[in-house]
Amino acid sequence: MHKILIIEDNLPMAEMIRTELELAEYAPVVCPDSSEALFSLQTDHFDLILMDLALRDPTAPDLISKLCGRETPVVFLADPEKPAEQKKNLHPGADGWISKPPEIRELLTGIKAALKSPRAQARYLHYQDIELDLSDRIVLQNGVGIRLTPKEFDLLAFLVRHVDIALSREKILQMVWGYCVAGETRTVDMHIMQLRKKLNFRQKLKSVIKIGYRLDH
Repeated sequence: MHKILIIEDNLPMAEMIRTELELAEYAPVVCPDSSEALFSLQTDHFDLILMDLALRDPTAPDLISKLCGRETPVVFLADPEKPAEQKKNLHPGADGWISKPPEIRELLTGIKAALKSPRAQARYLHYQDIELDLSDRIVLQNGVGIRLTPKEFDLLAFLVRHVDIALSREKILQMVWGYCVAGETRTVDMHIMQLRKKLNFRQKLKSVIKIGYRLDH
């Protein structure tokens, strides 16, 4: 069951969308503002983000900039009367937009299309003796299951996609947690420490002085 984050401050519309997605056998979560949305993205995994392009708290471009670089597909709800203006604000990596209030058939068609995008469809990642099943969110090391938290899994997947590349703490925080706030990079350090411990990565997951971390091939 695909989990979808709905970022919409019009609560009646959000509840309507939630009901329709539940009937279509999705697992929707509604967040009416940016703080709730960012918290949900930090603590949970979503297969798709559905966001109102006219969000007022904060403005949609502000939130889009905080989500910049996320690998989760993003579909925008946009005012059909101002398509040109709305499209200018679309993040280049957007996976589509749907007119609001959404017509149910268009909504479901747009979501299905976004969930078929290459980044949404990729299922397996491999790194040496580790296999990640991105669909079922399972990690195997030498065929043995490893228990990771949702964010530990996301961090591992990101590192495996960028083997041999030095990644700053700020970049990791932005790409994995969906935001980057000065002074909060300690979160990255704590999760790196857990991956080193759980996967015996002390020799593979290197600290890069004054930058961040690098997963060596």
